Amino acid sequence: MLGELDLDCADYGTSGAAEGYSTSDDLSGKAIAYGALLAGAIAGVVYVGGRQKYENESEFNVDDGRFRVEERLLSLRKQYDILNEEGHRVAYIQKPWLSWGDDYNVFDGDGDLVARIDGKVLAWGHDFDVYDAQGSLIAKIDGKVMSWGYDSNVRDPAGGTIAELDNKLLRINNHLDVSQGGRDLADIDSRVISWTDTYDVQFQGVVDAATKKLVLYATATFDGIKDAAMESDNDSSSSSSSSSSE
Repeated sequence: MLGELDLDCADYGTSGAAEGYSTSDDLSGKAIAYGALLAGAIAGVVYVGGRQKYENESEFNVDDGRFRVEERLLSLRKQYDILNEEGHRVAYIQKPWLSWGDDYNVFDGDGDLVARIDGKVLAWGHDFDVYDAQGSLIAKIDGKVMSWGYDSNVRDPAGGTIAELDNKLLRINNHLDVSQGGRDLADIDSRVISWTDTYDVQFQGVVDAATKKLVLYATATFDGIKDAAMESDNDSSSSSSSSSSE
């Protein structure tokens, strides 16, 4: 793109330089022009990658059988975009500005609040209470951090199982089998090659809309649990290294 621009037409050429300009002035002018163009290109990439990457759907429609949950690149707050099969963003999950825990708000394509996820960090994992836009409890997500993986159970307010997310090990990517009472609901696979944590969610058979949404929420909280556990391990390793060096 830069190669197609004729900077000599911008009065920076040596042949048409104004009186008083030297060759070094000309080179400096070209450097400034290139720098400005490069800065604009970077700003455009940041804008497209961080804020305006997808066309939004106005409603949180989950009629499709396949979705993508993708952590937002270059976002000031942790955020996950939920995209349908056509690549349109149907919803996004975002941490509030003032949040000390694993709390998230869920918005549709218009930016209207559709759900709230309140997280609690426990000794054995992370639990989440899911509320609708009116503040009524609709589900609980029990996230387990174990030495062999990160599993999650989605339950209704009475404790009944809505979905079980079983993290499969011995794979180069994160894979979760999603089931309900022995029936397969979905397969979740993380992409190995991706700028950010990205998960493909493929639903199996007929799954109701409410369950689909909760599975998509649980996919985002799974990634949050995984990231938190990895950060904790890194902090522990750093502390151990510091103690050993002393």
